[in-house]
Amino acid sequence: MKRLINCGRMVIKGGYKSRRLPNRVMAAIAAVFLVGLVLVEVQETIARFVFNSPTDWSLDVARYLFAGIVFLSLSYTMQENGHIAVDFVIERLNKRSRKLIGAVSSVFGLFFIALVILKTIDLLQISHEHHWMTYAHLSIPTSILYALMALGFSMLLLTYLTKVIKSLQ
Repeated sequence: MKRLINCGRMVIKGGYKSRRLPNRVMAAIAAVFLVGLVLVEVQETIARFVFNSPTDWSLDVARYLFAGIVFLSLSYTMQENGHIAVDFVIERLNKRSRKLIGAVSSVFGLFFIALVILKTIDLLQISHEHHWMTYAHLSIPTSILYALMALGFSMLLLTYLTKVIKSLQ
């Protein structure tokens, strides 16, 4: 039994370390998207106010870049404890109550993330089958957005699950 527990700990520790690199890669891609978003918005501002000739495509591209930034940086933010936490009430509780509230909120959090992943995969399949496109000027497949969302939330689930298991040790 002791060997099984030690083996599980090694898998968790190794899994957490192995997930750090993909989270960092996704965060780096999100940073590139951020630079792209800034460039698109600067270009649009110059085109609109200097040349009085706004572009049709910039809003669509900016929306997708912003969505990519959000979804690709979810798991890295979780890894670095960067998500917003309101803990001024929890800090006043005793250690046992904090652990209980932490466990209950973790179960709800994991359930919610799993539900989002399942619904996003449904939307991804439907949008791909029906060739859904954006409704604005550019015809960008919406399946790209749903794929980014599914990837981001899947990595968030793995990172969160790893953190929960690690906190139980």
